[in-house]
Amino acid sequence: MKVAFVIKPDMRANSLFEGVLTELQNNGTELFICNSASEIPIDCGAVLAFGGDGTVLDVARTITEMESDAPILGINLGNLGFLTAIEGNDDVQSVLNALNDGVKQRRPLLDATVDGVYVGSALNDVVIKAEGTRPIYLDLFIDGCFVDSYHGDGLIISTAVGSTAYSLSAGGPILAPELDALVLNPICPHSLHSRPLVVSAAKEMKVSVCTKETVRLSLDGNSAKISMKEGSVITAAKSRKSVDFICAKGEDFYGKLLKKMNNWGITRP
Repeated sequence: MKVAFVIKPDMRANSLFEGVLTELQNNGTELFICNSASEIPIDCGAVLAFGGDGTVLDVARTITEMESDAPILGINLGNLGFLTAIEGNDDVQSVLNALNDGVKQRRPLLDATVDGVYVGSALNDVVIKAEGTRPIYLDLFIDGCFVDSYHGDGLIISTAVGSTAYSLSAGGPILAPELDALVLNPICPHSLHSRPLVVSAAKEMKVSVCTKETVRLSLDGNSAKISMKEGSVITAAKSRKSVDFICAKGEDFYGKLLKKMNNWGITRP
């Protein structure tokens, strides 16, 4: 099996990376060392992402664009590392065990379009947000039915996986990752009735821009470089594409949630 390592050059002095690299080389595994996700070879059988959640998201985006089915094993050398399965202070054998005997978990993506033109897919969230500091108006429709008109900083459309990311910071609920559901979370709404909404992932979301202020679209925190004005329509719907993650046997989502969330905002990169 061909295995790609994605790790920034300034992290390569890490003992876990060096140990895993040596063990796989000794086993005759064909390895590719990549400075970034863009260097992942199209025919690799698995990707080891050394870094934080941002690195894992970059790898997931690249795997999706390549239409590869290579699973991702995240090794946390960053801060929160909620999308990773292995901690940086774990031993080499933990990584090897996960790579050889870990459980694959498939996570769906969200496709986003602007005025009918596909702009990309997201693992965590599609975010529609004011470019400036003035509040904006957004009208939300689910399967063609009007839901609400939001007046505030924007709207987060989050997957279950992304519910522990930006949406959580904005006051949204946490969803178990196996739930086939989405969170619709207005950002700082200037209203007492506009609250997060959980809906089936089978539904199609349409968001109409109803403001003269410039609005920007972001997929997993990366700006799509699309500026929208009044009349633009953003659509978010469950994609046919998905990403496979390798999880260690016995991994406990709720245990990870308790451990990670207790440290969130306390630790520093």
